[in-house]
Amino acid sequence: MAAVDTPKHLEVYTQLRDDIDAGEFGPGRRIPPESQLCQRFNVSRPTIARAIGILEQQGRLVRRRGAGTFVAATANRSQQFGLLVPDLRAGGIFAPLCAAVTESAAAAGHTVIFAANSTDDIDIDSCAQRLIDAEVSGVFFSPLELPTSPANANAQIIKRFADAQIPVVLLDRDICPYPQRSHLDLVGIDNFHAGMMVTEHALSLGCQRIDVVTTETRTNVVHSRIDGYYAALLRAGITPDPNRVHWEHVRGDPSFLEALLQDLDTDVLVCINDHMARDFMLRATMRGIRIPEDLRIISFDDLPFAATLPVPLTSLHQPLDAIGVAAVELLLQRIENSERPARDVNIRSELVVRKSCGATLT
Repeated sequence: MAAVDTPKHLEVYTQLRDDIDAGEFGPGRRIPPESQLCQRFNVSRPTIARAIGILEQQGRLVRRRGAGTFVAATANRSQQFGLLVPDLRAGGIFAPLCAAVTESAAAAGHTVIFAANSTDDIDIDSCAQRLIDAEVSGVFFSPLELPTSPANANAQIIKRFADAQIPVVLLDRDICPYPQRSHLDLVGIDNFHAGMMVTEHALSLGCQRIDVVTTETRTNVVHSRIDGYYAALLRAGITPDPNRVHWEHVRGDPSFLEALLQDLDTDVLVCINDHMARDFMLRATMRGIRIPEDLRIISFDDLPFAATLPVPLTSLHQPLDAIGVAAVELLLQRIENSERPARDVNIRSELVVRKSCGATLT
């Protein structure tokens, strides 16, 4: 699967936004009624209403009871947001996710102050205080992955923003240990479903011995994906073997890679992210193990390099642009109503099938 579908309401939102920006609907002009928009985009009324809701939150549209929906005569005051993320040197989805959030905010007329942090508590406090001093309207925060007491460290950051009355939307994962849930809004993918999807694909290829390799940092994202893996096995009538989940991996540790490859008795490796999959693929190739003839590999995230590896990598795509739009929408709604219940916004993800899983061998 080469492409991933964008949620329908985001497609409608993008087109209407572009129409407004292009002047097709000038300031103060009434846009077509929802019934006409449903016909134009071939979608349901709730889909149209959701797209219009985003444009209202951004100050581009104004509803007038009994009259319809109009393009705002003047845009609402531009908001300034903060973006607090893990150490980007670790790679992964966070650099492109930051770009997606920033671009979505800019498209709505808002600005973003970027504050990268590290695992040093002083730096974390400094970054949080910088955003507080800047009097940002809200913060996008991706919780830290710390080996010890991550909930306490993340909770302290959240408390600093709460004391300053600055709302927070979480990106990718929660601040609480799995399976607990915090009081904060969260935008990402459904990681439990993602784990099921990847495992069910491996089962569909005839694989019975399915191993998962993950990092030593046990985030709720990782736990959710592994629970999805277990659930898919149970649905297929296979009793999960905890010994097939390998937690010890430290990125770049060749001894771990070598030891696992030497003793591995599996049909397919499910790697918790693309960087890990790339490490295993390169190490396996050095040992003369053929991908996918001798070992199949599947991964998560679908980073740009996944398609350009010597054996293109099958990976679950993270729709970061859609996550960015949803995050901005959610933070604007939180700013407008601080009392609304916390929400999980799970953006639809798809598995992008390439050569590494051996799909063409069956």
